[in-house]
Amino acid sequence: MVSIRIRVCAFLSRDDEVLLVKHEKESREYWLLPGGGVEQGEDLHQAIIRELKEETSLDVKPRQLLFVGESISPEDRHVLHVCFKCDQIGGDLKVHKDERLKDALFFDKSELAKLTIYPNITSNLIEFLTEENKTKNAEYLGNLWH
Repeated sequence: MVSIRIRVCAFLSRDDEVLLVKHEKESREYWLLPGGGVEQGEDLHQAIIRELKEETSLDVKPRQLLFVGESISPEDRHVLHVCFKCDQIGGDLKVHKDERLKDALFFDKSELAKLTIYPNITSNLIEFLTEENKTKNAEYLGNLWH
């Protein structure tokens, strides 16, 4: 039986740019929204606050649910992504590098298309940065495994 991993992530924007973290795994480099797995006993907000502090040194306040999506791989891996729009309420961006986490940077819409982003939500990120979508209701993105 496959267990489902719940991953929270933060959509943190400033000056029409979104924060992404760079990971390296098996000689592949890719970018993703900062976040990580929910630990036993944590609610989703507690998890996103902890993960952002651990990865980026930023203090955030989750505001609203932005999207829910899933990565269902053919190799019996299933990740449920739960993303919140967040506000930075403290801290300075400082990456806590480890074996996977290599960097954290803000990117504007024009730069996003040039990046390898996992899951493949590049078009969604561009849409979320668009002015008329900044108050958009939460959306289910379906299976993001490509």
